[in-house]
Amino acid sequence: MSNAWNQTRQMKRLDMGPMTIPEYNDWRVRRINDNIPEPSHETVSRWRNIYESSLLN
Repeated sequence: MSNAWNQTRQMKRLDMGPMTIPEYNDWRVRRINDNIPEPSHETVSRWRNIYESSLLN
C-alpha cells in the first residue's frame, strides 16, 4: 500500500512541477472560470431591485 501511495505522490509532484508555466496557469484559470454559469438577465434585475430597495429602507 505504501508503494502505491508513494507513486501517487510522485505523479502529483510531477504534474505540478513542469506544468506550472504561465501559459498553463492562464489556460487553467480561464477553463475554471468558463465553467461558472453567468446569472440570467432576470436574476440580475431582481438582485438589483432588492439591493436598491434595501438602500431606501
